[in-house]
Parts: sequence; C-alpha cells; structure tokens
Amino acid sequence: MPVATHAVVGHSAIHTPDPDDLLLSPPEIQRSKSVKPRFSIIVHQVPTEDFDLDREKKEGIAKIMEENDLAKKGFKIEDIIWLKKKDRPLGRLASIGV
Repeated sequence: MPVATHAVVGHSAIHTPDPDDLLLSPPEIQRSKSVKPRFSIIVHQVPTEDFDLDREKKEGIAKIMEENDLAKKGFKIEDIIWLKKKDRPLGRLASIGV
C-alpha cells in the first residue's frame, strides 16, 4: 500500500492523500458527480495574520512564490483562496487552496 506523501512549503505542510483512500464503492460512485478541480494543492496550517486575501491576493501569491523559490523551480501560482465555510470566520490557522 503506498504511503501518503508530505512536503513543506514555507511554514505549512502539503498533504497528498493515499490513492487507496480515494477509492469509492459502487453506491458512492453512482451518487458522485464529476467536477473539474479548481485547486491542485491544499496547504494546511497557514497563519491567517500573514495574508489578507480579500484585499491583497497578488501580494499573498508573491509572498508564497518568494518564500518557496517557486519561480526558480518553474512553478506559477494563478489563484489562492481560504478553504473555509462561508458562514465562519478565519481562525488563527487555516487551509488554503493553491
């Protein structure tokens, strides 16, 4: 069984789930619908005081790119968003979709 992988980005961890955990049983497959994922990477435990994505999204993207030398590695971030329920405020730490 493959082991889930982790990588560190800045001060946050990126988690890639074990593919075996994503397998659905036939009834679940029948109830599911196919959607195109909007974000490829989920970063957990991001300090929320470092980012104001409502007003300064470009600056947040630039900060992530710079802290992790992503441009040198050939990566580009097109969009980022806090992953939270709309009716709940951000806590001290949150997950972000990249």
